[in-house]
Amino acid sequence: MKRKRFSAVVCGLLIAGFLLGACAPAVATPGREAVVGNPTYEDPLTPADGSNISERRPSISWTVQPNGQEIASFRMHLDGQAVKPVRTVRGSAVVFAYKPERELLPGIHTASVTITFDGYQPLTLTSRFTIVSNPVKPFAGKDSTQLQLMEAEAVSHLNSIRKTLAISDLSTNPSLTAAAQSHSNFLQINHLVGHYQNERYPGFTGITPQDRAAFFGYSGVATEGIDYGISSPRMSIEGLIDAPYHRLGLINPNDREVGAGFSLQSYNMVINAGNSDDRNDDRAMRYPYAGQTDAKSSWFVAESPNPLASYHKDRMYVGYPVSLSFHDTKTRELRLLAASFKDSAGNDISHYVVDSSRESESKKYIFLIPQLPLKSGETYQIKIEAQRILTDGSIKPIYEAWSFTTRATVAIDYLGLVNLEGVENLQLKLRNGDIEDVSYLLIRDGEIVRKYNAEQGFSWTNAGPLSPGRYRLQLASPSLSPDLIEYTVEIQESSGKRRSVTVVDQANLGPIPAVRAGLMRLAGRDHIELFWQSGKPAGVSYVLKRGGEVWRSYSADRYYSQRGPSLPDGDYLLEISKSGAPELSQYILSLYTDNGERRVLLTPVK
Repeated sequence: MKRKRFSAVVCGLLIAGFLLGACAPAVATPGREAVVGNPTYEDPLTPADGSNISERRPSISWTVQPNGQEIASFRMHLDGQAVKPVRTVRGSAVVFAYKPERELLPGIHTASVTITFDGYQPLTLTSRFTIVSNPVKPFAGKDSTQLQLMEAEAVSHLNSIRKTLAISDLSTNPSLTAAAQSHSNFLQINHLVGHYQNERYPGFTGITPQDRAAFFGYSGVATEGIDYGISSPRMSIEGLIDAPYHRLGLINPNDREVGAGFSLQSYNMVINAGNSDDRNDDRAMRYPYAGQTDAKSSWFVAESPNPLASYHKDRMYVGYPVSLSFHDTKTRELRLLAASFKDSAGNDISHYVVDSSRESESKKYIFLIPQLPLKSGETYQIKIEAQRILTDGSIKPIYEAWSFTTRATVAIDYLGLVNLEGVENLQLKLRNGDIEDVSYLLIRDGEIVRKYNAEQGFSWTNAGPLSPGRYRLQLASPSLSPDLIEYTVEIQESSGKRRSVTVVDQANLGPIPAVRAGLMRLAGRDHIELFWQSGKPAGVSYVLKRGGEVWRSYSADRYYSQRGPSLPDGDYLLEISKSGAPELSQYILSLYTDNGERRVLLTPVK
């Protein structure tokens, strides 16, 4: 009888900041189509061949899928000596694992396994790995308490999202935490971004996330996600969930463990998820999830790799991405047949489709990305008809239909402080998503100390630090609400050098005005600063009068001029002119003091 051979392809796939581990198992006989029932394997022998590890008693393990075939024999050797592995059945997989009784010496070691199935040729796998003599210590010199608190915040928020999807919580794993922290350190030390390390650079612990997880003793399949630029673990998780490729690595129902590391200097968060068991959970994962009532409306495309690369679209505002994905090892491809995206009135929502026909690597997901931001408080229906192509060649029909509703009201999700060009600014994130027309004024004692809109970005007149205390934050977004919302916020000193920003109160100020006013202090003198909701007009000038006298004036060529250093409380006439506009716009500008704080009120003259 001719004996058959079986083998497998092991691959890593970098998508969206997440490096995904093993791919679907390949079938056994080279040059032939898959045959149902052939034994397969999807993971390499661990520790992986060529890897460096710090663990002196590493777990030598290998996982195989017998697929109904009988294992005739199995042998494992470590440094040429036969050892007795523990055999464990995990679902449809069989795991062989051995942990040395004593610590191994630093240097090169060789592990091998040989397995024989009835009717098949024997298969032998070999791994040569190195135990390093001076392992990297990722927590040396770090504030371990602070890092543990940040990891707990990230994991807690991720698990709260996973609960809404009815998938299991992730528990922290020390090896994954060490791997994540070591890579966060590596990126910070070397001023780099990305998932891969170079062994010539300081802090090296492994080229890939899987290598780094193994370096610290993790024997399962590990994935990695990285977020940059916001000093909030919770918001880093939100950012990864918003980006459709990154999302896939966080909502995998097969994962069971997690670890996160952080750089507190140049902020980054590295998160590793993993699973030491089989990956056979084949539930369809939908996001936003069915029945969600607070889905985000929009997203700014800034993901690498770019999900809209095939459309040549990038760095733009779109609607919030919808995803349907499978994460098991038996699924080879999710092939789209038809999709619809409709609002509550049955109107079609124009959208970009990202599916297996546009992807060259992983093909187990479908993204529907609206071309324009979604409306707030609107319900949307999604229908997807597809085929799930399995690794054995069989096809399962897929029909998914669900609905979700976008958040109806404006809500702040995060307030923090960020340093831009050496100037401290307020960083703001909305629960509504990345909103293009959002703007804000940060006011203290009547003075506009910071402002932001999408056209001009962050701006300021006084570059001094934002000292602790209370401020008024005026927030406007015509696409979300016709009203101007004012929040009372407080900047507080917190543990270490970190400072927090919290919302104390909020009030609705009525319809968003076309122009707002506040104080600005230049060279110790009070001036009036104007803020236009739709952008500053060209050639604007103004005159501020009281009792027939000009107290302040501004024009592009003369800039600011003044009478006296301060503007006393009272009512003023503000006349604004624009180039090409024959008529003046007149306002009553009222300066007054309320509870020890100066305020500015602008009322149009009818």
